Amino acid sequence: MPLPNFANLQANPALILPWLNDNLLVGGLMQNVAAANGEAWVSIGAAGQAIINGALRAPIAVNPSGKPIDVFAIRSNGAGAMDSVRAYVCNYTAGGVHSVALAGAGAANFCFTITLNGCTYGIGPAAADGSRRVSHANQGGQTAAQRTQTWTEHGVPADSATIKMFEPALYRRLGGGLSLNATVFGFRIGTAWEFHFQLYQSVANGQYKLIGVFPIQS
Repeated sequence: MPLPNFANLQANPALILPWLNDNLLVGGLMQNVAAANGEAWVSIGAAGQAIINGALRAPIAVNPSGKPIDVFAIRSNGAGAMDSVRAYVCNYTAGGVHSVALAGAGAANFCFTITLNGCTYGIGPAAADGSRRVSHANQGGQTAAQRTQTWTEHGVPADSATIKMFEPALYRRLGGGLSLNATVFGFRIGTAWEFHFQLYQSVANGQYKLIGVFPIQS
């Protein structure tokens, strides 16, 4: 399928869901952002090239039915509304934790982070104005350590149930023992944020199988 219509996505962020049923979106090329508020123009574009069966070519993927689909990548280097959406980026550091505050109003209607392949994504409670904080914790896939990172980053006591955690056990083994990857994203309708993930399997270098798109309970 072609790239999405970015103006339509900005006006109606939920349109990304049907588009993701027939396109794979990978987050491994996402760059950290320096802006204090975490905002950037996030582009959806070509996913680069990989050596596939001895030849350099664009990555390939199939949907759950085996139908070929296109592979795209998110990057925080968009030029503006023509090739990007305004979004919050939750940064990532190996062995560390980052978070970003999502406002209940404003130009940024999306949030993204780098691919989850063992990390924990934390979602804080919504304030009265719809704002909330999300986080990305990495400690080598060690769930207990990543929980501690998440509670500390959100400023809540250990074992607090106020932070919803999307953990490796929820996405790495859903495919019957397969090691899976998740592209986590959120979008805002009115003042309310909702969160989803696109789950996929890396079957070989540059070759993927889409499992599906699912909501994250928050």
